[in-house]
Amino acid sequence: MLKLMRAQLRVMLHSRFCLLFLAAALLLSVVLFFDNGDVIGSPRELEEKAEQIGFDGMKRIHRAEGAESIDEVMVLLRVRQVIAAPAVAAGGMLLLLFLLPGVTLAPALTRSLGIQWELRRYGRAKPLLSRMVLSWFFCLLLSTVMYLAFLRYYTDWRTAPTGLLTRNYLVLELFVLSGVCYVYFVYVLLRKTWIAAPAMLLAEALLHRIVPGLYVFYPFVMLPYYNSLAYQDTSSLVSTGCPPGKLLGYCAVCAAYIVICPLLSVLIFRRRDFR
Repeated sequence: MLKLMRAQLRVMLHSRFCLLFLAAALLLSVVLFFDNGDVIGSPRELEEKAEQIGFDGMKRIHRAEGAESIDEVMVLLRVRQVIAAPAVAAGGMLLLLFLLPGVTLAPALTRSLGIQWELRRYGRAKPLLSRMVLSWFFCLLLSTVMYLAFLRYYTDWRTAPTGLLTRNYLVLELFVLSGVCYVYFVYVLLRKTWIAAPAMLLAEALLHRIVPGLYVFYPFVMLPYYNSLAYQDTSSLVSTGCPPGKLLGYCAVCAAYIVICPLLSVLIFRRRDFR
C-alpha cells in the first residue's frame, strides 16, 4: 500500500491539472478559515472593531457582562473562543474535502497516468483505498495546522483544560476522516466532479434543513457553530461539560461513515469501466 501511495503521489505532483486543482482548493480553505464571522476575531480585528463601536458596543455584542474595559472584553473573548476551534477548522476544510477526490480520481489523471497498471497489479480495492488514505493524511495535516493556528491567534488556549483541547481535536479529526470517506463514496457513485461537488454542496446547504432530523446523521452539522452565546451552552459537543452520551453519539455517527462509505465505494468502484 505504501509503495502504491508513493507512486500515486509522484503522479499527482507531476500533473499540472492536479497541482492547479489542489492550489485552488487550498486557497478556498484559507479564505473559509479566515471568514469566520463577526463574533470571532483576532486581537487586531477586535481592536479595530472596538474603535468603531466603542466599549458599550463591544459589551453588548459579545455579552461581556462584568467587563470594565476594552482589554477585559478582549481577554474574555479569547478565553471563550477556544470552543470555536473545531467548527472553524472544519469550515476551512469543507470545500477542500468536496474537491479533493476530483484530484485523485479525475479521468484525465487516472486514465493517462497509471490507473490501468494499478488495477492489473493491485485489483480494484487497493488503488481506491490508497487514494483515500493519501487524501486523509493530507487533510489530517492541514486540519491540524488550522486547529493549532486558530488556538494560537484567536484564543488564549493556555486557560483551557488540556482535556478539552485534546477532545476537541479528536472531534475535528473524526469529522475530517468521516468526511474523506463520505466524499469518495459520492465521487465514485456519481463519477463526475462537476456533478459530485455540487451535489454535496447542495446536501450540506439545504438537505438537512429540508428533512427534519437529518442533521443528526451529518457530522459537520453536529459540530456546534460558535456565536456570542455559545459559551453558555456548557453541555455542547465542544464545551467542558459535554455529556458522555453526546460525544459517544457523535463518534458513532462518524464511525458509521468511516466504515460504511469505504465499503460501498469499493463495491461500486469494482463495477466501473476504465479504458
